[in-house]
Amino acid sequence: MKNLIFKISILIFCLFFTSFCDAQTKKRSLFKKGNKLFTDSIYEESEINYRKSLEQDQEFFKAKYNLANSVFKQDRFDESESLYNAIQNQSEVEEENNKVQYNLATSQLKQNKFNEAIENYKKYIKKNPQDKDAIYNYCYAKKMLEQQQDKQEQQQDKQEQQQDKQEQQQDKQEQQ
Repeated sequence: MKNLIFKISILIFCLFFTSFCDAQTKKRSLFKKGNKLFTDSIYEESEINYRKSLEQDQEFFKAKYNLANSVFKQDRFDESESLYNAIQNQSEVEEENNKVQYNLATSQLKQNKFNEAIENYKKYIKKNPQDKDAIYNYCYAKKMLEQQQDKQEQQQDKQEQQQDKQEQQQDKQEQQ
């Protein structure tokens, strides 16, 4: 009887282990296929494969990161921003976390979220002060923010001038 229980336990363990290995193999296969499609600039299909890979292992950082990159390449910057935000500082490799920070800032820049982009580029540049692209993007975001603020001030001034004109016209009408 004990021998039978032992054999059944071994069988269950083997089935579980085989199932686990199969899921890992499937996860890797889908991930590699996604990478190939991404390299070939077939971003919609690569996205599908990364998502399927994540169905096998929701904690698979590289699939999450590549999914965000794939979505970014499809110009879905709001979604890529959310995906990058979700994986910030999740990697055990600092360089990967830095790439997430940079790509998050770039997603924000593409959406004209200049304040957020500036903050994330700042954080990235502190860790990577030699990255000329990041420095350029940081300066560009600052310039665009200034232009945006100038434009808003001009619009506000214009509205105030129009309001002043209307008030002056009302005053003239009341005086007549």
